[in-house]
Amino acid sequence: MPTPLRTTHRDWANPHPNLKEPTEILIKTSYGPIGRCVEDLVLVLKSWWDKNFWKYDAYVIPKPFNTKSYEKMSNKKLRIAYFDDNQVFPCAEVVKSVIRETVNKLKNDGHELVEMNTDFFAHAFEYASRLFFGIDPSIIVDELQGESPTFPFKPQYISSECSISSMFEPAALSMSGYHQLAEALNAPRIYTLKEFCVFAEQVCLFKSEFTDYWNQMGFDCVICPVWPLVAPQHNKTEYLFPAFSYLYFWNIMSFPAGVVPVRKVKKGEDIYNATLNDGSAKIAKEIMKDSVGLPVAIQVAGFPNSDEKVLGVMKLLENYYDFHEYPL
Repeated sequence: MPTPLRTTHRDWANPHPNLKEPTEILIKTSYGPIGRCVEDLVLVLKSWWDKNFWKYDAYVIPKPFNTKSYEKMSNKKLRIAYFDDNQVFPCAEVVKSVIRETVNKLKNDGHELVEMNTDFFAHAFEYASRLFFGIDPSIIVDELQGESPTFPFKPQYISSECSISSMFEPAALSMSGYHQLAEALNAPRIYTLKEFCVFAEQVCLFKSEFTDYWNQMGFDCVICPVWPLVAPQHNKTEYLFPAFSYLYFWNIMSFPAGVVPVRKVKKGEDIYNATLNDGSAKIAKEIMKDSVGLPVAIQVAGFPNSDEKVLGVMKLLENYYDFHEYPL
């Protein structure tokens, strides 16, 4: 995901037939390439960030790809933040192990590794819950355009049809053991323009607090899990909204981020034994069961407009593991 202001939003397909989704006002959406290796991503971004791109959309920051900045990452000693648990949803041990392995490799190469304060993630989970589940439910219904909703959007769909019945959904989830998701669905609703403006100010202050922390610590980038488990089976993520907090934190912050697969799950690592007093732990165990051979990835994120630095660190990790050498 490149820095949002370095990508265009012109002529985007919008799920809603008539209006921009309210979440996009606060969280600037972005899109990025998928490639077999980091050099594939670099090639795409070099082709995007040129004068024709900026003529097409005058509101994109006219900043070409800085090849020198990207290439010198291989020789520069960096101050890199890391964490293997964001205090919202615990990671499987294999994910933590991969983070530890990578931290040691970077230290051996002379980089300075600093454990990051993850207290910010609980607040981000709260804000994301309000953004995804606290907006007028009729917007979700309009976006579906006649399609049946999947969980966890069913409560919003039901709420638009019968507000009384939707009140019981969080309670039912909590009684079933899904306390985190119940908390998310029970997020305070945003009904008026004034409420939205107050909430927007809270999010902006939160972003400022985190960027101040980042600057005070002098981080070049951060390495962390992209997802606390291996790739989930179809329909297994419906109750795992908190697990996405490793991803949407950087969306909220508008930080560029990328993912590098590093190795496969080995025999004996296909387990989830984290202490989590929530029904989602059972689903996490099901996802990890028989996952030997599935890839484990690391996420790299950086300060806005430092996309080249993020890609440079991704290249370092890619060279450590050579995962891209596996056949597609």
